[in-house]
Amino acid sequence: MKKKKMRKNWNRYTKNIQKNITAILLRAVVVGSILAAIAPIGVGSGGGVSTISFVQPLSGVDGDTSGWSTDDTMVNLGTNNWSLLNGTATVTGYRNGGSGILTHRGTRGLGVSGAEDDEVDSIDKLERLAITFDTPHCLSYLEVRSFFDNEGPGGEPEEGDIDLYLGGSHVQYYHPQGNQSHGINGVWNISVPDILVDRIKFYVNDTQGYAGYSEFAVAKLDVEPFDINVNKTVWNPAISGWDTSRVAKVSEDVTFKCEVHPKCCNLTNVVVTDILSESLNYTDTKNITVDGVPIT
Repeated sequence: MKKKKMRKNWNRYTKNIQKNITAILLRAVVVGSILAAIAPIGVGSGGGVSTISFVQPLSGVDGDTSGWSTDDTMVNLGTNNWSLLNGTATVTGYRNGGSGILTHRGTRGLGVSGAEDDEVDSIDKLERLAITFDTPHCLSYLEVRSFFDNEGPGGEPEEGDIDLYLGGSHVQYYHPQGNQSHGINGVWNISVPDILVDRIKFYVNDTQGYAGYSEFAVAKLDVEPFDINVNKTVWNPAISGWDTSRVAKVSEDVTFKCEVHPKCCNLTNVVVTDILSESLNYTDTKNITVDGVPIT
């Protein structure tokens, strides 16, 4: 008897698997002589949290940074892009739809050369900074600087715009506003609830009234490469517990457990594909559970 290949799309079970740890139980019947060993596996890029800092001390910035500012003075970097995180990310400046030369202040961060040379603004032309990643990253912290209150004609605070993207889709928007007086660094920051991104865009919306008096510098962010680990085990009656392998008799039911551990986001879709030996035949799907909830 040949085994039945199981490929199950779990989209309709989304409500049951939006958790950080998902345990999927599968039952099969042995139709051969022995059960193959089931070994734990890990899938993902690994790595921990990295800080990208454009204020001194610099962090996550590649190459020769000896020409960058070390204090409160501004330096024109003479390029529209810079490599980050050992070549896995890039920061790029734009102005009026074309290239924008990056500028730097050691106490504030990155800007784009223009009306306010050391910051991102839309006073005369739309400027923006974009940080892109080769692979999705978990964003947990954002910081911009040079945001002050009482900057508008009526005492309004400076305002800005931050867009987060994943795979070309917009996933989050932040609208920072200045709340500090001049004489300090005008810091605005936020601890992000682990959002998966591959592109971050910083700008001042040129269609809004605050564009005439708002500008800011990009200072810091904390990111971590997306990682997902899968641990597979099989129930072993001999030890009354989950094991990496076991021997089973013909016609005996066997239960497998797949634990999926995504690092920074909830699961919304799981696809299970049978790649086991032909000594197994999967039983009816009523014996499949996700986090203890039977799937029928």
